[in-house]
Amino acid sequence: MLKISNLSVRAGGKVLLDDLTLAFAAGELVMVVGPNGAGKTTLLRCLDGELTPAHGQVELAGRALRDWPRRELARVRAVLPQQSTLDFPFSVRDVVLMGRIPHSSGDAEDSAIATQALEMCDCAGLEERAYPSLSGGEQQRVQTARVLAQMWGPGSATGRFLLLDEPASALDLSHQYALLNLLKNLTRTDRIGVICTLHNLNLVAQFADRAVVIDRGILVADGAPFDVFTEETIGHVFDLDVAIHPHPDDAKVPLLIPRLPRPRQAPGAPGAA
Repeated sequence: MLKISNLSVRAGGKVLLDDLTLAFAAGELVMVVGPNGAGKTTLLRCLDGELTPAHGQVELAGRALRDWPRRELARVRAVLPQQSTLDFPFSVRDVVLMGRIPHSSGDAEDSAIATQALEMCDCAGLEERAYPSLSGGEQQRVQTARVLAQMWGPGSATGRFLLLDEPASALDLSHQYALLNLLKNLTRTDRIGVICTLHNLNLVAQFADRAVVIDRGILVADGAPFDVFTEETIGHVFDLDVAIHPHPDDAKVPLLIPRLPRPRQAPGAPGAA
């Protein structure tokens, strides 16, 4: 269990997170949504231990995150930030092998794991390419393969957690669906807890076990997308008028359709004020 209790974060006199309490279980796909500046990335930075909150605590398996040895923590928790800057001409395979640094599994096993992670992320033909030469979407897929390689191994009594900040932002439509299907399968087959931020609410509705909605650092809603995504909540949080219908393939999946703005009438036209 990965848990935050009464978490508050402030920066420059501004409240980024305000008294959040949430728990995340292994084997669960949780997607955090909210408008720009809502505090989504700040939440992930607290969960991965990068950011120290002004108040509250982050715990993994009942132990404060700050008390975990870094190498031990890296074997049970991997992080994919929004941007991964790497200017040196490392090969794609070498980048993915970086995910194996916390482990002591040997070169042969690490190489086999890297190969499998690359295949899972549709990067099998990129192994010898220089990482900086790749497109933005290809780099994002390679970084995903890296964190998968880091998570690879036998299950842990503490549970394993994968934290991803906008992992589909640079991906084309096909790879977005492939990635989220992969993450969903990891929660089912490997019991990995996945927590990620995402802007596409329809993708969240289709894949998430839970949707956590935050706005201006405050928890607005937490639950199944069918329960959380209401016209009132979406309208209030995102300032967007939407219609919500059952998905044609699954009535338990909400389908969000923004309403078209009404065209403005030209001055002097019939009906114009």
